[in-house]
Amino acid sequence: GGGDDEPPINGGGGDFDGGPEWDGEDDEEYVGVDEATAMCSKNGATLPKDMADIADAEGVRVVVMKDFLRYTTSGPLAGFLAWLFAKYPAVRDRALADPWFLYKLAVEVLGDVGLAVAGEATSRNDASALDEAEFFLSDVVSSVFLNGAVLTMLSPAVTLGKTPGGRKALIVKSRIGGRLNHFMRLVFMAQPPGKMPASIFAKAGHRVIPYAWKWRGLALLAQGVRIAAVSGAIGFVGQGTSNAVCALRRKYWSGSYSKAYAETVRPESPPLLEPAVEWALFTGTDANWRQQAIIGVERVIEGAASGGGKVSSIVARASSAAIRIANNAWGGERFASRMRRMEDEVARRHGESP
Repeated sequence: GGGDDEPPINGGGGDFDGGPEWDGEDDEEYVGVDEATAMCSKNGATLPKDMADIADAEGVRVVVMKDFLRYTTSGPLAGFLAWLFAKYPAVRDRALADPWFLYKLAVEVLGDVGLAVAGEATSRNDASALDEAEFFLSDVVSSVFLNGAVLTMLSPAVTLGKTPGGRKALIVKSRIGGRLNHFMRLVFMAQPPGKMPASIFAKAGHRVIPYAWKWRGLALLAQGVRIAAVSGAIGFVGQGTSNAVCALRRKYWSGSYSKAYAETVRPESPPLLEPAVEWALFTGTDANWRQQAIIGVERVIEGAASGGGKVSSIVARASSAAIRIANNAWGGERFASRMRRMEDEVARRHGESP
């Protein structure tokens, strides 16, 4: 992930954003597309197409290639990670930048699934598990996708070649060509515009000048807008899908509802736009601020654990997991309360008692 030119967040002397700026010199070792392909072939791996394009245009950093091969050729999850990295370059680029990223992603996704299942099971009143199965599954899947997307967006991407995001390969060389992964890299995976970091407490990466506080503050606001847009879209698609399944179920499989639930269910589908807007507003403000604060705390924890041996690393990772799971639980309750207020307001607008 780099950041060697930036002073530590605490201790070590100096201002948080002080230290020498990158002076344009580069002592990194790079390999072209032929060498990168040969490295992969020798280790039984496949070089992803987007990485090949960057290697061909400007070269790929050797240290990044070694990390990529370590992830995709060794360990019990090597096959899965090879598929994941090829399918989702955003995840790959974050994992190559931060050795903790995959662990954090697993905690966010698996922890949220557990909390969502427990929360949904206790919030469905007297309904049986099948009565609102479509909404239950939609809530769980949407939450998992959103949590993973938010963490990915707020995490810095590795510099694969000589330019952050491989801009030279994908813009100067005009290699977009309608391929979705290349478009997604330009829009989402490259470093944010200007000198803005991925989050307010992010470290400066390879060949990146240390961030000024004004750009860190802008990251807090800009990423909130980005997260709100993504979460609103996820919420809209999730609610729309569950509403469509609900309509089909009521028309063709009405006998699948329990008698007690069938007597109380409303004839119209739940609102579609209001939940998506509510989710967007909540995640773009409350959830965004909490996630960025967690990233700052984790940076302090990781800094304290570095060089402290295996025990320090275990304690640090356990602390990170505890913080993230607690945040998901607290944030989930805050959002549930907000949704209940929204549902009451929608009911009043329809002339019903809440």
